Amino acid sequence: MTGQGGFANFTGSLVSGVTPFQQNGDIDFGALDALIERQLTRGTSGIYLAGLTGEATTLTESEYFQLVKHVLDNKGPVPYLIGCSGGSERDVLQRVHFAAEHGAEAVLLTVPHNMGPSTSQATEFVLRVADASAVPIVLFNNPSRLLTDFDTESLIRIAHHDNVIMHKEGSSLTGRIPELLPHIRGQINFMGDDCADQDIITPSLAMGARGVVNVIGNIAPRATALLSRPWDEHFDPMEYRELLALVWPLARFCYSGRLPIAVKALMNEIGLPAGYMRRPLTELPGEQVKPGLDAYHRIVERFGEDC
Repeated sequence: MTGQGGFANFTGSLVSGVTPFQQNGDIDFGALDALIERQLTRGTSGIYLAGLTGEATTLTESEYFQLVKHVLDNKGPVPYLIGCSGGSERDVLQRVHFAAEHGAEAVLLTVPHNMGPSTSQATEFVLRVADASAVPIVLFNNPSRLLTDFDTESLIRIAHHDNVIMHKEGSSLTGRIPELLPHIRGQINFMGDDCADQDIITPSLAMGARGVVNVIGNIAPRATALLSRPWDEHFDPMEYRELLALVWPLARFCYSGRLPIAVKALMNEIGLPAGYMRRPLTELPGEQVKPGLDAYHRIVERFGEDC
């Protein structure tokens, strides 16, 4: 593992941020800055931008470059992870080089969307991009959405590349985590995921994950930061159980439909400037936000308005 960037020794909550759009579809950069500032004052350890939650696949090439340049030119004190997924390897490399030129500390890769390469094809793709990148690579295994699942052998091989520093696991096959971690510990930084349907948080942290990449931190960053602490640095079983039970309904709501529809709806409902969805996705009707609002209010009762 290289020592480059702010992610080689990262711990805690890495929030996958939304991209606020105005009603006409333009990016609302003022709202984006306000949302990032809120994260910086509530315990978030790092921010992941231009990912799935940020609706990056809906951005034009020009909008993507605008967004990346803006956030990196106005970067705060925590590390920023820039999503560089694309429709092909060529697209990905172009985005990786742009992010590197503008000061990204690390970039996140998934397999190119809508392609579903084999595991061997996907592995070679990641290794080629890692060879070509001037900044460290974070890999996100997201088989439920991208049709390709990196098996344990492939992940071990990728983890031993000097320019790969972090892995975010999104597979529901949590039994593979104890197979993988003994082989990559000390090589890369392993992170859990907060998807409620897959229940990756607890198995990942129990086996030594250094934190959680999450969407619930958009709404309750302070509570999420506490939940995301690595267990070898802080673990109180009763506290963890209570905290997980408290935030779990929020995670259930956030992942109740296509990301980030529910996330943005709840953020807007509680007064955060999450903005509009990119069409063809549409906003969630107000009455359907109630379960998320109830979950949020229970967290507020515990942590206060700055939860």
